[in-house]
Amino acid sequence: MVLHGYAANLVNGGDDIAQDVAKSIEVCKEAASLGSKDAQRNLPKIVNAYAARLFNGSHGTVQDVSKAIEICREAVALGSKDAERNLPAMLSDYALFLINGENGFEKDTAKAIEICQEAANLGDSAAIINLPLMIESSQSTDSLSPSIDSLSLNVKKETTSGFKGNWTRVFETKVGDILHTPTMTQWGGITSGRGLSFNGQTLNDIPLLAPLELETNSTPEEFLAALQRSGLI
Repeated sequence: MVLHGYAANLVNGGDDIAQDVAKSIEVCKEAASLGSKDAQRNLPKIVNAYAARLFNGSHGTVQDVSKAIEICREAVALGSKDAERNLPAMLSDYALFLINGENGFEKDTAKAIEICQEAANLGDSAAIINLPLMIESSQSTDSLSPSIDSLSLNVKKETTSGFKGNWTRVFETKVGDILHTPTMTQWGGITSGRGLSFNGQTLNDIPLLAPLELETNSTPEEFLAALQRSGLI
């Protein structure tokens, strides 16, 4: 109880104790290991709060985005639901810092795509939109091609357990760009988690050679073949 109380005072500063969230986590971990139920219950919350302060540079904490993400992963591992919600957004913002060379980070397109891919896989809506744009932008730079190829291979290796759609790509077709992500298929203003299906003879005045059946749960090769069968590519 004494250790847990000390940890609580360290979080925000209290009872003449200077604020020190990092030390608070250390003390709370010790209290939890000694069987304190309060410490075991509060530890994930304290770790998540520390991650947020590190990411934003708030409450007297010096901003450290990389460390914030590391701490947030720890909070997720400890069972923090708030951390589970925060991590995808942190990763998405981190990817933008890297792609633009902002917030003290050197521009690193390959790493930005890798981080954005993780955020997209975790369901972050901004990352799902930004990822294909990052990939498309990077493909115009020959020196980055090996990194992109390596990323594509890693994504394919992760396609297991019956789900084949763990990849992101924009396909240029006769009716405009069609986007596939791990969580949706999108054409124009139409978005579907399961995929898109068109059975008419034309689509946007473009004749269809066969019904268009695009499934989100498909490999890149299967998705491309469906577009080719319909005559859109």
